[in-house]
Parts: sequence; structure tokens; C-alpha cells
Amino acid sequence: MNAAFGFVKKYKVFILGILIWLVPVLVGTLMYLWYEPAQTQDTSEISVSVQETSYMENPEKAKDYVKPVTVCLTASAQDEIWRGSAVIWDQTQEELIIATSAHLLEYANEQLTVSFDADTAAEAAVVGVSDNHDVGFVSCKKELLDDAFLEQLRYVRLHQRTFDTLLSGDECFTVGCSIEGVADVMQTLTLVQLSYSEDEIGENLFLLEGACEAGMSGSGLYDGYGNFIGMLIASDETDTLALTMEQVNEAYREVTGNVRSTEDY
Repeated sequence: MNAAFGFVKKYKVFILGILIWLVPVLVGTLMYLWYEPAQTQDTSEISVSVQETSYMENPEKAKDYVKPVTVCLTASAQDEIWRGSAVIWDQTQEELIIATSAHLLEYANEQLTVSFDADTAAEAAVVGVSDNHDVGFVSCKKELLDDAFLEQLRYVRLHQRTFDTLLSGDECFTVGCSIEGVADVMQTLTLVQLSYSEDEIGENLFLLEGACEAGMSGSGLYDGYGNFIGMLIASDETDTLALTMEQVNEAYREVTGNVRSTEDY
């Protein structure tokens, strides 16, 4: 006993130093075991998915798949406002790329807004317009939208194989925007000619039987599965004209240098 007491007395400074170092280590170890470390937040950009389509031809079901790709563009200039329909065409890591009719973008020299639904809108910017087709492209930064809302959006699906099977007489449909709403107008159209030309409008267009409302320019045209096959650019009381999916893709390459793949997904 005396020997042990003597050892402690002789080396008490050394022992005290060890204890001072050891206690924080033990406490820190216990805290690590008792408390789960905080998770690192994922700050990666959210990627929008391509739209779903029907496995079998079903236009009524396909219309629901098309709504998340349909948006409204509002352009203002000199105290005047123009509204038109558009589709989410593609995306980059930071932006959504939206396609619409070029004649709407002629008025977008002051402010351009994209409305995704009745409650969600964001500022947009013109990327460019085609010199060969009545189509232009707009960008909207993803950071302007809530992450949960962004995950619900889709961009149009292209399907070359079904596009190549289109025939005169096939029923198509379009989903666009009324003067006051977003994706609230649906119209069934019948494909009359696959390569129609009209002066001052264009060549190799789709001619469709059926009229569309004001503000429908820029709306997507879809087959019975919901695949994007074209874009509306003009209509009268009886007929509608549309660019083809391939022409919109050509314009995308012309304006941005990029092109959407049209192979089967």
C-alpha cells in the first residue's frame, strides 16, 4: 500500500497530465457513438425526366402525360402583352429549354415570363429563333423553381419509329393554353397532308383538319401515344398548320448547336 502511494505521489504530475488528455478523448468518443453525425446535403442539380407515353394508342390517357410538358409564355413590350403556348423541349444542367413559335418571341423585347401552372411562374430569356422555321427557344433557370415542383415537370418525348409511321387520316391531338390558363385547352385534329406548303408560312408542314383557339401557336402536336410529332404555328376556321418534329429539331440545332435524340427510349 505504501509503495503504491509512493508511486502515485512521485509521478502525480505525469499521471495528472495523462488524465487531462484522456478525458476529452473518451468524452468525444462517447458523443460520436451516441449521436448520429449530420448528413451532408445533396446540392446536385435536379434533372427533369422525359415525359411518359402510353404503351398502346390511347389519346385520352396520353393527354394527361402531355400536361406536365405544356407551359404558357407571356411576352410584353411597350405596355402590350402577348400570350402563347410552348413546350418544355430539353434541359441543361442549370436550365430548362422551352420551344415555342418564333412570332411570339418577336414581342419579347422587354420581359418574358413562363407560367408552369396557375400559381407558378418564372422569368425567362430568349435563346434564339430559327431563320428557316417559325420556332424559337427560351431558357428558364432551374434555380428559380422549387425543387419539389421541378421534379414534377417533364420534357417532350420524341420517337422516330412511330413518327415514321404517320399517315394521312391519323388522329392527333394538341394541348395548349387559353388566354387565361395553362394546359387547359385540348383539341383533336386529323392529319390531312404530311408535306404541305404555303407561301410565307413554310414547306413540308403538317396540314391538319380542325381549328385551334387563339394563343395555341407553339402548342405541341402529339400522336395517340403522346409522343411529340410537331408544333402548331397557324390556324384558321377549319384547318391548322404545324411544323414537324424533325423541323423543330433542325431549328434546335440551328439555334443552339444541340439536337435531341429521336431514337426509341
